[in-house]
Amino acid sequence: MVVLDGAACHRSKTLELPENMTLIPLPPYSPELNPQENVWKEMKADAFYNRGFESMDAVEEALMKVCRLFENSADRLRQLTCYPWIASALN
Repeated sequence: MVVLDGAACHRSKTLELPENMTLIPLPPYSPELNPQENVWKEMKADAFYNRGFESMDAVEEALMKVCRLFENSADRLRQLTCYPWIASALN
């Protein structure tokens, strides 16, 4: 089983799946089912919105900087991803 969000790159009419694999698409506009979306949104806001980069090295540097922010702040990451239904399932 593979869960997919609605990204265009996750849709193909020619994809051949193995018999033992099932694709489960998430409904549109359902970030509560894909908490990673909140992390990406926050990362883009912190490092990429309204910015131009001189090189791919500069893009990578900005990405690494924002990744370190999340790495050093478990509380911030928890606030973005730990919906009540997830927390109750883990307890």
